Amino acid sequence: GRTNRWMPAGGIEQNVKFAYPAWVEGSKTGMDNMKKYMVQSDALNLIYASKFAGVANYWKNRQGMIDALSKFGTAKTKAAQEAKFHKWANKPENKAKYGNVVPTINKYYAMTNEKSRHDNYLQQLFRTSAFGTVSRGLGRQFDAYIKADAAKRAEIIAEQTFLVRDLINTPPSHLTPISFSEKIKKLASKYGVKIEILNASALKKGGFGGIIGVGQGSVNPPCLVRLSYKPAKPKKRFAFVGKGITFDTGGLALKPANGMEAMKADMSGAAAVVAAVFAIAQLKLPIAVDGWAPLAENMVSDTATRPSDVITIYGGKSVEVLNPDAEGRLVLADALVKATEVGKKSGGLDAIIDVATLTGAQVVALGTRTSAVMTNDDQLCDQFLSASAISGEQFWPMPLPVELRASLDSPIADIANIGERMGGMLVAGLFLKEFVDPQIPWLHLDIAGPAFNTGAAHGYTPVGGTGIALRSLVCLAELACSQR
Repeated sequence: GRTNRWMPAGGIEQNVKFAYPAWVEGSKTGMDNMKKYMVQSDALNLIYASKFAGVANYWKNRQGMIDALSKFGTAKTKAAQEAKFHKWANKPENKAKYGNVVPTINKYYAMTNEKSRHDNYLQQLFRTSAFGTVSRGLGRQFDAYIKADAAKRAEIIAEQTFLVRDLINTPPSHLTPISFSEKIKKLASKYGVKIEILNASALKKGGFGGIIGVGQGSVNPPCLVRLSYKPAKPKKRFAFVGKGITFDTGGLALKPANGMEAMKADMSGAAAVVAAVFAIAQLKLPIAVDGWAPLAENMVSDTATRPSDVITIYGGKSVEVLNPDAEGRLVLADALVKATEVGKKSGGLDAIIDVATLTGAQVVALGTRTSAVMTNDDQLCDQFLSASAISGEQFWPMPLPVELRASLDSPIADIANIGERMGGMLVAGLFLKEFVDPQIPWLHLDIAGPAFNTGAAHGYTPVGGTGIALRSLVCLAELACSQR
């Protein structure tokens, strides 16, 4: 297990649970389903073998299996290899180093001999209506793409999930827009990802009225972070945009004190986006991706944006700010327009996806464990729902009713930042849609409820930041790479 200074009580146990490849564990009926259908990958099977054998020290035992596989390689027959494994495992020095590996070896071979279960699992997964037009064959392509090094993939996903959780759990006194960007800058160098940071002066000069308008009430200035990963021959080009409000008081539309402490998590979308880019880079996926994180604090002061102020979003659209607490959509609007502009200059985007803890209406509609997805492209939505199911993250498609768009009309600006209260989650999605090129497939992920767990830990989900959306974004990129 690993932790950081800000991890809530019980977080270590939950993070250890998460270290298993959760893209299978969380789907359908969880571990019971996984035992039933079992993935046919040596790397995954040795991990699950340790888990199911009930060993006392999982990580030491798993390392023993890894070392053994590296030592013996693939024998002509599995029986011959298994015999070598047993002889090696019973040596006193190996028992001392790795613990009793024999039960794991037995479980490992029991699983690898049940070859049909993998096909059964995928067929059942892709037979459900939730996956729409996505072909069943896509599942096999995806599995073939990742199973060669599934253990390494699991470690990368776990590492980046920890990053998201750590960022979310960090107190706002220690995570401002600038300190957030500085931390990401250091990590970008580590992962070989290019980074560009626009400070407050550059944002003002560039006409980013949404980010400036939200951040101008704070002594901690806003900024816009762009991460860029571009392999030599990318198969696709994506843009991820994440809401990064490092603390949200509601501005002059001040929130109630009860529960405001959870508003340190209002940057969960930005955290998920930057970690997704890092994971894609670590996995060396053949997909170009830009990650955009508009970072700001929404504070109360004499310089804060007032209700009825009019601001101009990057690209020229004006917005009447009727509610300063509907601020996330303002910073996202700037970033969406900029991401589209940069994407077009780079050869065009195959998809643009924004992630945000955007509305309380999302929690009312779907609760604290299911996130919402809205779109202008049903095919992209189907692919994402496939990715989220494989990843074990719960998303549910929501509509963008055209009749609600009129509620965003303003007599003095191109659009208002709030509209009809009933269906507020959908109205927020309609607002963002105004800043997306209709020719580019787009997804809006509202993760307001699932991003920060204020209840008890469950499964591999700890108290505090959860890391929601990261795994689905990475899996979507993998699915895109595996398409023929």
